[in-house]
Amino acid sequence: MSDGLDGEHDRGDRIQEALREFQEAAGGAHADRRETGRTRIQLTLNVFLLDGAVPTPLQAQTRDLSPGGIGLVVQRRLRPGVRLAIPLRLPNRPGKILLAEVTFCRALTLGQHEVGARLLEAVDDPDGNGGSMTGELPRGGH
Repeated sequence: MSDGLDGEHDRGDRIQEALREFQEAAGGAHADRRETGRTRIQLTLNVFLLDGAVPTPLQAQTRDLSPGGIGLVVQRRLRPGVRLAIPLRLPNRPGKILLAEVTFCRALTLGQHEVGARLLEAVDDPDGNGGSMTGELPRGGH
């Protein structure tokens, strides 16, 4: 990846591409009129916490997706700054892994937590297996 603005532009294009594919695969999604670019999507998927030596799987329900972030509901509290890998397995398309960073987490009812995460990068996952989730994912240089 190139440095500077070209690198940021390239990263943004990859995230936009992954979001378009994700939204198309979701079916039944509808635009949230309050914020341009936000789409309500409710899917159950596995995300991976990248806060230890080994990625930790966590089931999540998506709430919404925008060009800059994703809203999730999970069964545990996540602290801001924790990185997430979000594998997207799309029918008839190459897989993607979104790298995101938790920006907020607030308690809902019955042990659920609403999480907002900023999208940092999208990488190809041609095998659709989440890079086997064995540490091959980019960690964002932190």
